[in-house]
Amino acid sequence: MARLEVEVGRDGGEGLVAIYKDGTTLDVIARESTGRDRPDWAAAFRQRPLRMRRADEAADSGWRTMVRRLGAGLDAARRPYALAAIVVRPAR
Repeated sequence: MARLEVEVGRDGGEGLVAIYKDGTTLDVIARESTGRDRPDWAAAFRQRPLRMRRADEAADSGWRTMVRRLGAGLDAARRPYALAAIVVRPAR
């Protein structure tokens, strides 16, 4: 599990991104920490360039709990290709 810091839109926050892969097709689901779907965050993961870097894991010890909580709400019939906890910062 990775924890990434990304620059997206005008609002900050944190959440989970699940990437599903079917052949060459990617489906991206993004949810903020409250459980609300964030299609704008998901769209950012499909576009280039995406400004991101590895987030400091020590800065927030509760992110793993958030990932477990949000991950439990994902479609159990689908297996994610990748999961990432994200910290969203407003784009510059």
